Amino acid sequence: MRPPAPFTARPATPADAAGIAAVATACEAAFSPEPLRFGEREIELEQRRATAAVVVDDEEGRVVAYGRALRRGDTLDAEAAVLPAFTGRGIGAFLVGWAEATGGDLGARALRLAALARDDAARELLEERGLSYVRSFYRMMIDLDEPPPAPAWPDGVTVDRLRAGEERVLHEAIEDSFAEHWGHAPRDFDEWLRSVELEPELTFLAREGDEVAGVSVCHRELYGTALVGILGVRKPWRGRGLGRALLRHSFRALYGAGKRRIGLGVDAGNETGAVALYESVGMWIAGQDDVYEKRL
Repeated sequence: MRPPAPFTARPATPADAAGIAAVATACEAAFSPEPLRFGEREIELEQRRATAAVVVDDEEGRVVAYGRALRRGDTLDAEAAVLPAFTGRGIGAFLVGWAEATGGDLGARALRLAALARDDAARELLEERGLSYVRSFYRMMIDLDEPPPAPAWPDGVTVDRLRAGEERVLHEAIEDSFAEHWGHAPRDFDEWLRSVELEPELTFLAREGDEVAGVSVCHRELYGTALVGILGVRKPWRGRGLGRALLRHSFRALYGAGKRRIGLGVDAGNETGAVALYESVGMWIAGQDDVYEKRL
């Protein structure tokens, strides 16, 4: 399968990062009320483990679309984006076909593709290709006009920054915290370590005695905003206010680093009450990604 003329598809290379970032940023600007911003750093992080392809305009020699796919367990998680000025030419349909073929090559049993909630054309294309809506994910934000309240830690719980050599402990706590979440597929330590970029001074472990009870992994800036990239509480410590305390601790750390707008992503159907928690501390829904799925 080939894209329509005058376009050519090929595997993505590191040199394509700027072009892919431009496509992703343009799509965000067109369809998101609070658009994310992509740079080469974000693209490099996302493609460390993924299979990726680009579609190039042969007349202009620039990247006009891209696809990315990563197998997680029996499922291929994929995304595709086309510069808004180049939609309606069959490029999106080509990329869905590319994702289906990639899933088959990798032995996946199901394909999931995400689309920005306001992109009606993408939704219609996915439904035409036999994918059905299964889930939404929110991007949530908070603007801090003053220092956030201090956290109230559960009795017996303390928090400190990630220490040298504790990456494996952090990984184990993350895997345990998200083991029951929808779509989670376990990753071994080496695979996980290759895919993350940790800032130790903004990575926190909450402990009760020698046990890690919860974690928060923050970034000064990613996708154009300060970010709480991971916030997880292990099951035995849920329901004690630890998630709220970790969130407030993260806000205070990022505020101290000079950040005033902070974001995070969350499963809209999260069964641990995460969305309600985030709203209760003043966060609001800034955008939505919808996930569609089909069996392969």
